[in-house]
Amino acid sequence: MIVEEKRIARIFRIRFECGEEIIEGLTRLAREKSIREASLHLYGALLGGRMITGFRSADGFDVNRAPIGTHTEYIGHGTLTWPDASPEALGEGQEWDGPQPYVHIHFAASGPAGKSTEEVRVGHLSIGEAKATFVDLIEYE
Repeated sequence: MIVEEKRIARIFRIRFECGEEIIEGLTRLAREKSIREASLHLYGALLGGRMITGFRSADGFDVNRAPIGTHTEYIGHGTLTWPDASPEALGEGQEWDGPQPYVHIHFAASGPAGKSTEEVRVGHLSIGEAKATFVDLIEYE
């Protein structure tokens, strides 16, 4: 086990407006506020998006990607870091051009409207369009 003791620098309480993209918004905030390392706690509802739902095989980063239905309830936990190299789980449509903010979110979501009790998915959020989303971002020194 590897243990690192951290100190909290700042805490941001964030509310995304309807239609805002979550990963994009958190990446922009990291740049604007010079946030280099943080934990993320998210909850709310999505209008839609895309997610990684698991691995197709054990060979490299061979993953399943799936759409997120409309009006999906979710809860998530993740990290915000500035890695030197491109992470394997880089979100769809994101390009890597050196050290930059990387938002990595694990989450569980209900099925879409009309199927919310029939389906629950877990995985990584790739793209998420907020309906009503709240984030507590805890920055470390």
